[in-house]
Formats: sequence, structure tokens, C-alpha cells
Amino acid sequence: MSTGQQPHSSVSTKEASPILPNQSTFGTRSLRGVIVSVSWLIVAVFIITAIALWLRTTNQHERELAHLSELQAQTVISQLSIIERFLKTIGEDVATIPDENFVEMAAERLRKSTQYHLNVEGIALIDPHGRFLAADFDIDQENYTLPEENRILGDYLDMMNEPRFQIGRPYFFDPLQRWVIPLRQPVFNARGQLLGSVSVAYRIDDGFALATRDDLPADTQIALVRSDGYLTYLYPIDDEFNDPQTVYTQPVSAGLRALLSLPTGLYSYLRPSPSHDGLMSYSAYIGKPNPYAQTIVVLRSKRAVVQAWLSSMILPTSLLLFCVVVLFYAYRNAQRIIDTSEQEIETRQKALMNSLTRYSQLTAMMPAGVYQVLITFAGPRQFVFLSERARGIFALPANLPVTQAMEKVVGMIHPEDLNRFIELEEKAVANSQPLQWEGRFFVEGEEKCIVIHSRPGSTEENGILWHGVMVDVTEQRRATRQLDELTNLDTVTSLPNRTFLHQRVYEAINEARRSHCVGLVLSVDLDNFKLLNDSVGQIEGDYALYLAGERLAHAVDEHGIAARILADEFVLLVANAGTTEKGAFELANRIVEHIQSAFVEPLQLHHDQYQMTVSIGVATLSAVTQSVEQVLQQADQAMYEAKSQGRNLAIFFDAEMEQRLQARLELQRELHRAILAEELELHYQPKVNIKGEVVGVEALTRWVHPIRGMISPVDFIAIAEQSADILILGRWVLRSACQQLVEWQKDPVRKSWTMAVNVSVKQLREASFVTSVKEILESTGAPASQLFIEITESMLLGQAETAIGKMSQLKQLGVRFALDDFGTGYSNLNYLYRLPIDQLKIDQSFVMNMDKNQTQQQIITSIIALGHALKLQVVAEGVETLAQSQALHDHGCDLFQGFYFSPAVRPSALRTSYNPAGEI
Repeated sequence: MSTGQQPHSSVSTKEASPILPNQSTFGTRSLRGVIVSVSWLIVAVFIITAIALWLRTTNQHERELAHLSELQAQTVISQLSIIERFLKTIGEDVATIPDENFVEMAAERLRKSTQYHLNVEGIALIDPHGRFLAADFDIDQENYTLPEENRILGDYLDMMNEPRFQIGRPYFFDPLQRWVIPLRQPVFNARGQLLGSVSVAYRIDDGFALATRDDLPADTQIALVRSDGYLTYLYPIDDEFNDPQTVYTQPVSAGLRALLSLPTGLYSYLRPSPSHDGLMSYSAYIGKPNPYAQTIVVLRSKRAVVQAWLSSMILPTSLLLFCVVVLFYAYRNAQRIIDTSEQEIETRQKALMNSLTRYSQLTAMMPAGVYQVLITFAGPRQFVFLSERARGIFALPANLPVTQAMEKVVGMIHPEDLNRFIELEEKAVANSQPLQWEGRFFVEGEEKCIVIHSRPGSTEENGILWHGVMVDVTEQRRATRQLDELTNLDTVTSLPNRTFLHQRVYEAINEARRSHCVGLVLSVDLDNFKLLNDSVGQIEGDYALYLAGERLAHAVDEHGIAARILADEFVLLVANAGTTEKGAFELANRIVEHIQSAFVEPLQLHHDQYQMTVSIGVATLSAVTQSVEQVLQQADQAMYEAKSQGRNLAIFFDAEMEQRLQARLELQRELHRAILAEELELHYQPKVNIKGEVVGVEALTRWVHPIRGMISPVDFIAIAEQSADILILGRWVLRSACQQLVEWQKDPVRKSWTMAVNVSVKQLREASFVTSVKEILESTGAPASQLFIEITESMLLGQAETAIGKMSQLKQLGVRFALDDFGTGYSNLNYLYRLPIDQLKIDQSFVMNMDKNQTQQQIITSIIALGHALKLQVVAEGVETLAQSQALHDHGCDLFQGFYFSPAVRPSALRTSYNPAGEI
């Protein structure tokens, strides 16, 4: 626009003015020169534009192909991983079918598995030789074998030799009378024997994992190329070249094959034409090979690129023709143009420049809602301009005059935000500083969050013009709130979690300090929940937690909130229970009665009923409460007191409990200091075989306090597990045990001993657990094969798969595992056979009374038989008498550990063997 008006304003008008008639000829010659110059300028601009559009078209072409390649690669990998997991699940299911009626049962399960799976034409079970055993479609199972042509059978046999998930070559599947892509997953039985594979047939004509096939640009093809140069999928197939037999049974062209080994990027190559009468120039974007040995290739004809460039040149060409016509008529009307007075031209130029300046300032902040406000020197404000987007944000009618919009918009501001907006706006105007503000507006009954940015502009006759933008961020803020809710909610019970509770308790303490009110914190523990969870399983256990949480939330009702903070522990918070402790205690008693009444009725689980009781600890928070941790510890202390007195009780925190709590906290501080100062030491209890020979030891922590003397591990280990100290302690124990193991390598007898180390649930669940163990083994040089890590069944609750994964990683390093206290915890045989353990340790509670209780002996016999059936070494803990040792030996126990042989002692006191009398 500016290019077309410059000649008129700066040259021609003045020189052709009628005020200077004697210079008319000079003005005409000047006008001709200007027109010629402008013509060459237009031609130059046209050429530059053509070049720029060509570069933009080619760059856009490359970006589009790269985007299509990445999108298809992500979709294909996602789809194939889903299919792989789907086939693994079916394979594991089929592997469990008994030999009786195997074919019928397998076919039935295959039919059920594909009822809702899109694009799957059929699914079949194939033996290692390519013969079909069962399918969800009609087929002659005894005679039909994968065809040998095009290496269909050969590919399958290669997979059987190296079992893995396979994407086979497409082929025409006679039983289904269509072209399909075979996807196969090996199937193993429980003994690890290869049974064959589960194979699904994906329909080629209906699409295969292509997210954008409906919107695929013209002259563009998506190809999925195998590592051997054959096509797995091509879309779309050229109309002249649409025979799948030709497409899928021949390798891709030599030109394209040469590109497949090159790095990811855009390349050009010559491709045979569909009619085979020549070569066509094509662009190919080669993607990265995915984990399934498939490469995404996006193809596009160079003809399409040229056509796109020519299409973009329509407007410049039209403008060129238009300019030629305009210049022609401009030349013919030159005399009328130069008759305009110089003053008129200057006036119009000034008006034009002002308009262009205002337009430039306005469009600089697009695409958000744009506005201009005139703040008059007298004080009132009014809109000068509102963009269509700005009107849409506030739902202002199109026919509403812009000068009346200010009153409407201000009236929509949330009452709680209005004063803050006025304060910030007046401050910005007074200091001529930019304004930035976010507030809430009520627009047609909906609350919107809108961000406003504005800055002062030019000074007008009656005020200052401010330019601004407004952005509707309602959806972003709503998404943020939803994310906060998910972060602060417990996924099992839908109650607030520990993080949310801590924040609310913190707010309640601050409120108590401001208003001198009294609050309540009730710690609620579900009695014997572990027993319930062990008996009904995790799914039913989680449902029981949900039902219990629902009852607790109803019990506290409008008085406060209920939150779940641990497996079976809940906390109820009443932020304001009155202004006196007496009133607060009365309310607490009513809430306790509501809780106890709520649990009179048994929990109705999916398959059973369970009578649940609760232990409740009550503590108050007030202006003197020091911290969130303090009041929660007080409520926990009262709750543990209730459990120690028989459960199903409610105990209020008092001064005596405060003394015990402080003593416990003091012991925790001293323990923390002792751990950091490495004042603890390791003692070792031997494990002996039936001959009395020591084959290994278990490392046990001992704390000799400088004042209190020997402190029982029962006391300080429990304290450490309630804080991060257990992680520091656990790493120290593991490192010290490994160092001792290295020291024993110098002893010809002890160098073969194994070292068992107990880990806590916090250690096992720590993200860096595997890395930490690996680092300690490498830094100390301890032999990983002589290290046993002992875990308990309870550690598997809730995170069994994660624990198994970490154990498997360490198992690959040579570390071995022992399942401690077996028989007292989860005892889920489904997990037991999957755990990568080497030893099974019988809990001492069974050994203690085995010579007096026939049932205990039967349990021990069963545990030993189970361990041996799983090829595990069985260790008996707590052996204290000769009779126990002999009975365990008679039952087939492998190793023994207990005071009958030796307590845990310092390394110097360890012996290499023990006879029945306890002597060397």
C-alpha cells in the first residue's frame, strides 16, 4: 500500500500543481520517470516475491513431510505396542488352557478377544511349523499351513527360531479372501516351551495405524518399509497402480532403497511411473527406523510442489497485472493528479501517517483481543476501539457503540476483583507505566478469567490514548485447578491426600492464631486391615478403604474434612471446633460417636461382608500449636495408644502422652546424630547347614548408646522408618556389610560365606534403589553373587510390579534375594512364583512352638515343600533348641539360624562351625 502512494505524495502532486503552470512539461517528464521506476520496482518485487514463495513452498513442503513422518511414526509405534501387549495377554491366556478340548477352548477365547478390536479381520493360534491350530474364523485347521511363496512361511519360521513380536509381510489370506498384514507374538507355556504364536490379520484396505489418512494432502503417500526393502503398508495406492500383488510382493525401487540407509531427512529420487514408461521426480522424507524394524517414508511428487508454488503465485501475478493497469491509467490521468495543490497533499499525507501509526500500534499485539481506551484529562474513560475478538470475549453486541462499551465491561468485573483493578489502573495512569492485571468477569452468567495488558500511547487533544490486549485464560486456569485437584486427591478413596491435609492443617493453625479458636485432629486407623487385605486381595482391600473413607467423610460431615494419609490411616480435621477446649472436646466426642456408629454395620464388599472397627486418636490444635507435624504426631500417638489398649477405642492426647512423644522425638534426634556420626555397628548372626558349618551370615544393626547402653533394634529401627533416617541407615548397613564381605575374601574359609542384608520398604520403593546398590557393589568391590537382600511380603503391597522390576534388575547383576518372615504377610502365591528370590525364610513364630503344636509343624512342612517345589533354599529362623533343629532337619529344611547356634555377634566372635552342643 505504501509503495503505491509514495509517488503521488512525494513527487507528482507538487510538480503537477496548477500553481506552477510553467513547469507542467517538467512535471510530466518527471511523472514518466517515476512511472518507469515504479514499474521496474514492481517487476523486481514480483521476481523477489516469486523466489521467496518458492523457498517458502519448498520449506513448507519439507516441514509438512517431516511432521507427517513424525506423526505416523508415533502412531505406528503406539498401535504396534498396543497390539503387542494385546497379543501377549492372549498368548498368556491361551497357554493356560488344559490339553483337553484345547482347540475348542482356544478358538472360543480367540473369538472373545477380537469382539471390539478395530481393523482386526481374524486371530489365530499357529504352531511352530506354521500350521493353524485354532482361529476365530472358519478354516481347515488340520490342513491349512502358511504359504511358502514370498517367504510368508520363511518369515514365520525365522520368528520361531528367534521368538519375538513380528510384523509379517502382507499377503492374500485365502480363508478371509482379502489382503492382510500378519502381526505375530510367540506363545510360551509355564515351563518356557515355545507353543507357537498368536497371529492377528490386519485389513490393509481399512487402514493400518494411520492417524491422518483422511486429511492426507494430494500427491502424498505414506509408506511403511521393512528392513528387507519390502512394503508393509502403502497409502494411497495410485489408481493406475492399484494391484496389491504388485505392490506388496516386490521390493521398493532401487532409488528408494538407497535412501533407506541415509540419516533422517528429505531426499529426492527418480521413481518409475505407474505406466512404466519413464521416471518421475519424487521427494521422500525418510524417518527414523522404529523398534519394530519399520521405517516411515512420506512420498510426494515434485509436480505437487510446483503446483503449490504456482497456486501461491496467483495473487502476486494478479497484483502485477493490476499494477500495470493502474500505472497505465495513472499515466493517462497525470495532468489531473498534478493539478492538486501542495497544501492538500501535505494535509492528506499527515492524516494518512496518523492513521498508519495508529493502525501499526493496534495490530502489533494481535491475535488477542485488542482495544484502545481514551483516558481523558477530566477523568472519564471510554473505549475508542474494540476488536472483534475483544467484543467476543465480553459477548458485546455488534451493534453496541464502542463509546458505550466501557460501562458494560466494568459492570462485569467480579466484585472481589474490582477494587484491586481500580487501584492498579489508577497507579499505572498516574505514573504512565504499563498495566498488567488478571481478574474475573461474569459474562452471560459464566465466570471468566481474563488477563489484561496495556500501555500508554499518544497524547490526544482531550486525553491520553492507551493501547491494550486482553486474553481469555479461563480454560487454562480451569485446567490448572483440575490438575491441583488430582495432585491433592487420593486415587483409591477420592479423599484429600497427605499433601492437601498438611496445607489445610497449616491454614487451621494460622486461623487459630488469628481468631483464638480451637481445632480438632482425629487420627483414625482401620483395625486389622492388613488381615482383611491379605485374605481378600488388593482390589477388594482398596474397595474396603473406599467404603471406610466414605463413612468417615460422612461422620465429620460439614464440620471439616477427612483425608487418607497412609495405607489404612485416615485423618479428620475440624479447623474450628469453637473457642474453648471444653466445646471442642464435646464436638470431638460427638464425631467419635458418629464414627463408631458408622462402623457398626459391616462393610459390604463385592463378594463378602467384613466387620471393621477403628482406633481413634484425638488431639487439639490452638494458637500455641507449633507446627503441622506436632499436632499430627500427637493425634498419631493417641491413636497408637488406643491400638495398644485393645483397639476399637478412642483416646484423647494428654500430658503423659506428650512426655512419651517428646522422649520418642528425643530418641529420634539422637538416632539421627548417631547415624550421621556412624556410631552404630553391625553384628552378624550365622546361618548353618545340617553339619553345623557356617555358610553365611545375616547383618543386624546394633546401637550402643553412650548413656543408655544397648538400645533394642525394635525401638530405634521403628523410629528410623518413620523418617528419612531409614534411607541413610540402610545405605550405611549395605555398604558396611559389603566391606565386611570384601574383608572375608582374604580368609580361605569365610570367603565363600554369603551376606544377608535387610532393606526397609522405603529403601525398596526409593527411585534410586537399584542405582544405589549397584554403586555400593562397584565402590566396595564386593561379589554380588554372595549378597542376599532380604525383603518381607508386606513390602509388595500396592507396588508389587515395581518391586519385581527392581529386583530383576539387581538379579541381573548377580544379587540374590530372600523372602523374610514367610507365612506372616501377604502370602500371595501368584506373586511368589514370579518373585526372583533364591531363599525362603520361615518366620520364627512358626518355629517357636513347633514342638508343642502339631498345626505349626504341618505349616512348616508345607512351607518347606513349597520352597523346594519352587527350587528355593529354605532357611528356618529362631531355632533355639536341639529338638527344633532336629525336627526341621527331618522336614527337609536346608539352613538354620537362631540362638541355639549363636546370637548376632561382632565379626571377631564368629565361628566357622557349631556342633549340637554349641562348641566348635
